[in-house]
Amino acid sequence: MAMSYSQNLKELKQLCEYLWDADFEVDGKTVSILPESENNIVVVYDGKEIIVKSFDELIELKLDGVTLPKLMENVEVRYA
Repeated sequence: MAMSYSQNLKELKQLCEYLWDADFEVDGKTVSILPESENNIVVVYDGKEIIVKSFDELIELKLDGVTLPKLMENVEVRYA
């Protein structure tokens, strides 16, 4: 089920707080969000690992020119 930008911000914040993993597909590429701590979040996009150090960096991270919350608007996100 697609969610709004603000709902995606809330979901990403919870991922960081509770250290939940998530992944989704965008244009045939997998995006994985793997929080190790609130200050060390690994994002894997199309096989490339990107490390961000805060929630703010996470929501500002652009993949192919689009932020994560925006990318998540029209996809089904799987949580673990």
